[in-house]
Amino acid sequence: MFQTMTSFVMRIRLGGRGYAPASDCPLMKHSKGLAEFTDLMLKLQTIIEEDVNSELVLFCSLAILDPRVDHTMDVLSLFIPVLCYSD
Repeated sequence: MFQTMTSFVMRIRLGGRGYAPASDCPLMKHSKGLAEFTDLMLKLQTIIEEDVNSELVLFCSLAILDPRVDHTMDVLSLFIPVLCYSD
C-alpha cells in the first residue's frame, strides 16, 4: 500500500503524459495529503538511515513529528464535541 502511494505521488511530481496517473484514479482526490505523508515518511527514513546514534535518531524523529501531531490534535479538537455530543 505504501509503495503504491509513493509511486502515485512520484508520478504526479514527474508530470508529463507518460508518467501522469489516470484522471479517474481514486487516489487523485487525496493527492495533497498523500504527498505530505510521503514527504514525512521520506524525511523519517533519511534520518533513520543516516545516523547510527539511536538517541539522536529518536530526537530528530520526534522533532519532525511533534509539530504535525500538535496540528492534528488542534484539528481533531474541532470535531470532538461534534462526535461526542451528537444525537
